[in-house]
Amino acid sequence: MATVIGKATAAAPGVEGDTTNTAQAGVRATSSTTETALSAENNGTGSAIVATAGADAIVGTTSAPSGRSGVVGRANGSNNGVYGQSDIAGYSGVWGNNTAARGQGYGVTGFSASPDGYAIWAHNTGGGYGLYADSQSGVAVFGQNAAGTGVDGRSAGGVGVHGASQSGRGGLFEVTHERGQAPALMALTVGEGDAADFAVFGANGGSAVNAYSFAASTTLTVANISGNPTAEFSATAATTEGYNLATFYSRNDGNGATAIYATS
Repeated sequence: MATVIGKATAAAPGVEGDTTNTAQAGVRATSSTTETALSAENNGTGSAIVATAGADAIVGTTSAPSGRSGVVGRANGSNNGVYGQSDIAGYSGVWGNNTAARGQGYGVTGFSASPDGYAIWAHNTGGGYGLYADSQSGVAVFGQNAAGTGVDGRSAGGVGVHGASQSGRGGLFEVTHERGQAPALMALTVGEGDAADFAVFGANGGSAVNAYSFAASTTLTVANISGNPTAEFSATAATTEGYNLATFYSRNDGNGATAIYATS
């Protein structure tokens, strides 16, 4: 195997490869040891590797049994391991695809070892969505926390999904189909805990739950359809302060609307 050492000049690069054969590469680097087949280093301020192509600029393939990567990017200091950018609308700066027809495949996976870090961080500076998830038929977003002890649904001691906002809504759930019959939000527990808890903290906090109906339908429906319930709707005052435990309003516009309709 020949050893090639090239030094660039103002008119020519240090090493140049060209090919007119569609089955052969212009420059090929191979290694039969555990060392890197191709290593590029720039001690100045330029890029170590710049690739330009009419198709894929850089293709990384690994034939290792498992646990290896086709492309690995590592950064020292305040830098990014892998950075992707796209200047065209409708395309992604970084795109991950898993073509496995079965099993738990992941298009993109992120890890963080810091308790204050994020495995995946999405930030939108243009006022749009920070994270957009779409699914053809399954779950668009699934959150699971496996930290801590005990079992709490999909969360073992932690929080499966947490939404926070400084001024807007912490979470918004919407069914966009005008004939959609599924609820916008469903809370389910298979254990002995509550399906949903709502709480308000603060001296001037509002209601823990607000229910509105902008259609010709019932605003709030409460029902227990199994077991031996003591009450379908239970309210307990935990304070002697002069606050309403529950407030129901009915705007009677001539149709005889009912604020509360209860059947036992």
